[in-house]
Amino acid sequence: MEIESAQVCQYFGVSRHTLYRMIKTDNLPYHLSIGGHYMFDSEELDVYLGKTPEKSQRTAIGYCRVSTKKRMADLERQADVVEIYMQKQGWQYQIIEDIGSGMNYKKPGLLKLIDLLINRKVSHIVITHKDRLLRFGFELVEYLAKKMETEIVIINQGEERNSAQELTDDLIAIITVFSGRLYGSCSNKNKGS
Repeated sequence: MEIESAQVCQYFGVSRHTLYRMIKTDNLPYHLSIGGHYMFDSEELDVYLGKTPEKSQRTAIGYCRVSTKKRMADLERQADVVEIYMQKQGWQYQIIEDIGSGMNYKKPGLLKLIDLLINRKVSHIVITHKDRLLRFGFELVEYLAKKMETEIVIINQGEERNSAQELTDDLIAIITVFSGRLYGSCSNKNKGS
């Protein structure tokens, strides 16, 4: 819920001058309205104050991703598996679906998941395979989840891969992404000719 500066001053028991100092020096989260007034989100203020929702009020998030629209059937299968798992656990849940590369950090669903995570609204992140979340950078999200007291559940751990297999898979993923970009830039140049 959006609240104005005067209400925040009352909430914190501070003057407007102190509130503006808190914005500049303490990174107090705010938004500017169309008219240029400082506005604040009550949930963000609670997080700033260290007040977090009780774990029982947090939601499990099932995150499902495929790389292209051609793989929609796989996306539906992932969503079904994740949903059945969360139902069996008895969790309150939501499913977020994304279409895009595992190396793209700007996918709308991933950004929504991270926003929910940093606002401490997520009890569990459920994925079918580790690379469904991110191909690179999984450890960063895992670290962030641990800090936010969120558990990441990978349903299909599969057999452990050795480091040579992991390195090979990572190299193939990098080559695939960059060859796609190279092909795309060559294609765009040829269209202009």
